Amino acid sequence: GIGDADLQRSREFVLALLEALPRGSQMMLATFSGDKRTVLPPTSDRAQLAKAFAEFKAGTSGIALPDGLFDMVGSLGSLPAEASALLLVSAGRVREGDLQFEDPLNAAVSKRIPVFGLGIGQGDGKLLRRITKITGGEFVRMEVADASMFAHLITPGAQSEGAVSAARALQSP
Repeated sequence: GIGDADLQRSREFVLALLEALPRGSQMMLATFSGDKRTVLPPTSDRAQLAKAFAEFKAGTSGIALPDGLFDMVGSLGSLPAEASALLLVSAGRVREGDLQFEDPLNAAVSKRIPVFGLGIGQGDGKLLRRITKITGGEFVRMEVADASMFAHLITPGAQSEGAVSAARALQSP
């Protein structure tokens, strides 16, 4: 699972990312553990996001990465937004699930939802690099991640008033 220190760094990064994104951008908080995927529906309210994060606990019973990712892509694809992107914070470990790994990646590509990977823990990031490359996103390790640089990657050429939906999905295997 995701340790407390990584979870805290993730919280700080995502809150800084929301600040760095164009005005009107929204984020939702989601998890791959438990039955309830969406922890916080899309919002541009930083205080609401901070509160949801403060109450968030990384799960121990992880949902398989392909299954959780497929659900998140479907969720984002159904939202009215100028552009959507998914930020996957993960140690990159995978549990077997019902879906083939290509299923969520094909869905993300067809819905034009790039997946951005934020690597935490000791993993080499190989899996996250593959996901981000296929979907048109980017992979960055938490240790070197910069919120304003990441915001630029997520919204290249976005208008300052453009609405961007960014989903934050935590995988806890």
